[in-house]
This record gives sequence, C-alpha cells and structure tokens, in this order.
Amino acid sequence: MRNIHRIFIAVNPQPKIRQQLFAATDAWRELPIRWTKPEDIHVTLHFIGKVDDDTLSRIAEILPLAAQGVEQFEITLNRIGIGPEKGRARMVWAEGETPRELTQLRQQVQEAVESRPHVLENVGVSDDDTEQLSVNGRLPSVQPFRLHVTLGRMVPFRWTRLAEKPRIERDINISFPVSSIELMESESGQDGSSYTILSSVDLL
Repeated sequence: MRNIHRIFIAVNPQPKIRQQLFAATDAWRELPIRWTKPEDIHVTLHFIGKVDDDTLSRIAEILPLAAQGVEQFEITLNRIGIGPEKGRARMVWAEGETPRELTQLRQQVQEAVESRPHVLENVGVSDDDTEQLSVNGRLPSVQPFRLHVTLGRMVPFRWTRLAEKPRIERDINISFPVSSIELMESESGQDGSSYTILSSVDLL
C-alpha cells in the first residue's frame, strides 16, 4: 500500500510572531470560527496536493532550486480581515503588501516543478481554492499572488445562521524575517489540520 502525503511549500513565522497573530484575534474567539493553532500559522507559498513517497522525494530534491538566488527578506502584515473578497466569506486572515522576493520565490517554485513534468503525479487543489494543478501534473501559469496568512475558518452551518454577521477587521503591524522555505505535510484530524515540516531550505 502506498503512503500518500498532502504537501505544500510554505514560509513559517517565528513562534513569537505566531503567538502575536493568534492573540490579535482574541476579540472574536467566541464566534463560530475554527481558529488556527499558533504552531500551525504559516504563509502558504504554493500548494502541491497529494503525492506518494517517490514523488515526495523528487519534490524535496528540487526544492533548493526554488530558493536559488533569493536573499533573506522581511514580511509585514498590516491588516486582519475576512476573505476572500469575492464570493462567500470562508476565512479570517492577516494580509499585507507582497514583497518582491516572495513573488520571486513563488514563481521559482512553480518553474522548478513545471520544468520537470515527471515530478508531480496527482491533481491537487488548495484549501483556499487559489491554486490548482492540471490533470497532467503541470502547473498553470503564474497567477497574481496575494500575501495572506489564514488565522481561522468559518464553521459554515453555524456562520450562516448568525442573524447579523460580525465585523472582523483591525489594523496590525507585525513584521518578521524570512530566512528559509519549508516543504510541509498537512494531516486532517478532528480538531482540523495539523502541519509538519518535512524539509527546509535556507535563503541566501
């Protein structure tokens, strides 16, 4: 029986930054929202999907190519709000201006995989439906990237029953350095998803 892994590539804030982001949502803790645990807060750089052990090994091998030539940089988050802006609100997230280096990293991740079509074997759709792999395992062309950090997800059947939707919005000023990218695995459980770092690549 093959082992199947649900994987993605991410940037992980330092523990104290995760705690700051988690604390920034204290005022809404009683709402029907499944809040992300502090240790699981991250910036999804690129979602890949379900892969087997062999495919996972190949992705880990090419990950250094995605970070090649990118220097360490800083991310600043300046607002907490509800997203996505179009369609039904599904999550609470923190957002900010997308640094040039983050856009470069994402593009290099896509190019590193797309130039090696044998690397991916499965179709995958991300949790926030912002990315999808084609059926032949090739990635779509690079789409505009909006920096966001998911802090919570609405519990659909309870959120829709609220007589009046609460206003979830506040300004923040939280910055953190980015010195590496990580290959992550997502596993579902009764309390939501949990994430494990499988490998890490340092930036310059």
